[in-house]
Amino acid sequence: MEHSYREGLQFSKELTTQKEGNKPDVVPGYTSKQNYEGASNTPASSLIIDSQNRQRFVLSPKTDPLFINSKDSQTNPLQANGWEITQKTTHDVSESLHTCYESGPEIQQTCTKYLVIELEITPAIHTTRRVCGGHRESRAWGTKHVLRHCGGCQNQSYTIPKKVVIKREEWVDTCQNFEKLCDEGLCRYVILQKSPDNETRFIQGEPITRPLFEERRTYACYKPITHKEGCEHLRNQGCLQVSSRCHEKQSNYCLVFAQTYKCKNNTPLTSQTIKQGNAPFCLIGNCHDASYAKNDEFLNAISKLSLMQGMAKTQENLKVFKGTAMECSKNPANFKDCCGTPKGWGLSCSLAGCSPQEKDLASRRSKNLCVKVGTYCAKKVMGTCLSKRTSFCCFPSKLAKVFQEQGHSQLHKNWGSAESPNCEGLSIEDIQRLDFDKMDLSELFQQIQKSVTIPDSSHLQQSIKNKIKNLVTDTPSLKHKETK
Repeated sequence: MEHSYREGLQFSKELTTQKEGNKPDVVPGYTSKQNYEGASNTPASSLIIDSQNRQRFVLSPKTDPLFINSKDSQTNPLQANGWEITQKTTHDVSESLHTCYESGPEIQQTCTKYLVIELEITPAIHTTRRVCGGHRESRAWGTKHVLRHCGGCQNQSYTIPKKVVIKREEWVDTCQNFEKLCDEGLCRYVILQKSPDNETRFIQGEPITRPLFEERRTYACYKPITHKEGCEHLRNQGCLQVSSRCHEKQSNYCLVFAQTYKCKNNTPLTSQTIKQGNAPFCLIGNCHDASYAKNDEFLNAISKLSLMQGMAKTQENLKVFKGTAMECSKNPANFKDCCGTPKGWGLSCSLAGCSPQEKDLASRRSKNLCVKVGTYCAKKVMGTCLSKRTSFCCFPSKLAKVFQEQGHSQLHKNWGSAESPNCEGLSIEDIQRLDFDKMDLSELFQQIQKSVTIPDSSHLQQSIKNKIKNLVTDTPSLKHKETK
């Protein structure tokens, strides 16, 4: 310990002592740049001395094999190490069963609206009473004194007439539930049958005449199915229906059918197998499997890209996907329906007496381009609604309609009232608040499946190569570099 202390003390004195030819920033023991005595015994100083006579090499990252092989090993490690790889692509041709649901045919149901009359009848009363008629006789001419003489009493019959009072007279409507379904777009008017005008009916034995006693109304109704539950997307994929059963029944009518479809899974499965070389350990020799499960990721991505493109095209006053307010009318009094149901258009619902605007609305609804806002009474007399109107927000494309529905749902926006619908587009601030990953765009998938063909992977790869080659050929600057 004492020896180490003395060495340290001596070393500190040498650092603080400045002799001629020495510099305080030079390691002690060096008297000049050429004086290496006393310092060449340490490993560090030896390395410095040896490096003065060592050869100097410069490695180029662009041309030196060391760097090139390193890059190749990172990009294709198996091929760079001399391993032979066999790639095989097969197709999964297995079949799978899928169940979807479809609305049954429209069911016609009849209800009545009839007049109820209750009478309070007091029957006629027949009775007799004693009547003494008597007579008058004057005593003298010109005098006012009259003497009464009884000529005898008699029994006289008389009748108190029957009295008929209307105790209750009102209309009973058993069609109100169907009218509500019509307001929701689930039922439509079919036919109205009325009793004869100014008919006389016997009620409680009494003849009563009224302008109208009864109406029989026939409605056609169905139960809607959401696009998620529907079968259209399976048919678009070329699936084959193999069975059908009634899923929901009412009385003897089937409201909803469960349909079973058989679909072929034509999914490409790509695998790579190492044949030779020092391969890493792989179970069953399959080190790379590029197969994937069939999903809707491509359709979802295309839908979102379409949204972006549509927003750029339809921007107006810093708002996108603006709709148009439209209305149709229903007249319960004469059973005239210019609204109907989407399922009933083109079947038995006549638009002959409807306005051109209502016919245009019917066409848009059949293409699923409208959102129903509500129904209100446009004309009411004595508490009875004689005319109803149903309002909609209609959009130029299904893309705009789906985006507006999803946006309203996320932002908790309403569509206004039935009398004053709000079909304005979404503002930039609204769009910034939307979470596109939470949007349900599956309603667009059916349309995309009809119009988009997903190319084969090999064809897609070759197409990309050709486009790159054409890009180089058509671009002068790139073409000049390629020539060099």
